[in-house]
Amino acid sequence: MWFKSLHLYRVHDAVTLALPVLGEALQEQGFRPLGGVEAKRMGWIAPAGRGSEAFVHEVNGQRLLSAQRQECLLPASVSVRLG
Repeated sequence: MWFKSLHLYRVHDAVTLALPVLGEALQEQGFRPLGGVEAKRMGWIAPAGRGSEAFVHEVNGQRLLSAQRQECLLPASVSVRLG
């Protein structure tokens, strides 16, 4: 899998949340595909792959989270009429 852009962040001295609590909070903000009139959407996905349902992956005390963003890019010739 190749990334168009990848950002890694390391959080120090953060409040430690229990793994189930963090997983539930991320699931509430899970990624859903764009609707018909939306320009962009962002949400959390399972970092361990498509077969996994866990929104947090923990290894050796380190937690991995993964966010996904989708944007609808329209060609310049398309105009949107409001009203």
